[in-house]
Amino acid sequence: MDFGDFEIEEAKAGHWVHLEVAGKPLFWDGKAVTVDETDKPCRVELRPADSNEVYEAFRKYQIAESAQNRRVERAKDKEIDALEARHAEKLEGLLDDLIVVAISKWENVYVAGDDKCTPDNIRKMIDRKASSAKRQVRMQLFSAIAEKRANLDDAAQV
Repeated sequence: MDFGDFEIEEAKAGHWVHLEVAGKPLFWDGKAVTVDETDKPCRVELRPADSNEVYEAFRKYQIAESAQNRRVERAKDKEIDALEARHAEKLEGLLDDLIVVAISKWENVYVAGDDKCTPDNIRKMIDRKASSAKRQVRMQLFSAIAEKRANLDDAAQV
């Protein structure tokens, strides 16, 4: 087998995540998002954790975390709070970037009446400053991505 240009279509397949708030699945009722079950689940497809885009975005997140740990080790006590605040905001942006590249498409998700899955609409859907529900969806998506990434890391350890 020639591994020079090796790719298998199944390896590119993503997985669907049914969006939830407070542990309750979200649905579209034709007018609004609801927790009342309909035949239209609000869901997104996430690219595989080992896809080039997701892998690179996750790597940037991990590098920022490692760099921060080194900065804190060298910092004076009075500098740590400011370092942590700047770092937290940077990580929030990297987390958003990761989610944006991880989502490949969605179903029954509307942003201001628009059902197009665009980077701008994804950012609006996960806007952590807008509402608790959006923060919950954002963290659900990050957890799903991180879980798939951890499964890859576990498989590599075997």
